[in-house]
Amino acid sequence: MRRMVSVFSLCLIFSTITQAQQKDSIATGNASIGLVGSGEDVTTNTEAGFVLAGGGKDVDAAMKWMIDRSGGGDFVIIRASGFTGYNDYLFELGKLNSVETLLIDTREKAMNKDTGKRIREAEALFIAGGDQWNYVNYWNNSEVSEAIKYLIEEKKVPIGGTSAGCAVLSEFIFDARNDTVVSADALTNPYEALRVYIYQATPEGTPAFNLTHWPKKNPNEYWSVSEGALTRFPLNTIPQ
Repeated sequence: MRRMVSVFSLCLIFSTITQAQQKDSIATGNASIGLVGSGEDVTTNTEAGFVLAGGGKDVDAAMKWMIDRSGGGDFVIIRASGFTGYNDYLFELGKLNSVETLLIDTREKAMNKDTGKRIREAEALFIAGGDQWNYVNYWNNSEVSEAIKYLIEEKKVPIGGTSAGCAVLSEFIFDARNDTVVSADALTNPYEALRVYIYQATPEGTPAFNLTHWPKKNPNEYWSVSEGALTRFPLNTIPQ
């Protein structure tokens, strides 16, 4: 009986500690969901550059290119949904000090200074796929957006993104707050179909508009706007 009580007590203590850690994580806005490699920050020589992946399977050569330009430093993944699938993949792909995934799925986490600090420490940054409206809604005008701007304009590290992560790296963003857009709708009434844009000041040399999951025979498979709409209505005529 005493043994059962002891086991129960240990389980209760462990559960209490775990709950306290979870509450502390939520209270501090801790965004990290996993790290491989060293937990000590390093500084390496980096080279700027962009990997703009349309979506689907990740391209090893593109990721290795980012790793090379990171100088073997800390590679940070940011996302608003999903898990740590990039951690082991990238760490095994090339020489890196660490790979860490930040799940920034609330405005609170995005505004947390520790989140911004960790992003600023990155020698390479990759934005995973997901829903770009979450990225715009949570990250716009936050510690996250300021940290990304710092990495691009001052620290000059390689930056990448796939699918939604690619979409938010362009000057003009289809933010998807009202779900998807298909070619038929965009061509019929582009001002209505494409009515939601967020202007984002990005460094010179990045594309004005990133289209993802393109091309496919059936335009209804993806949300991407059509080439017809962009041809008929240049970006500078689309109201913001």
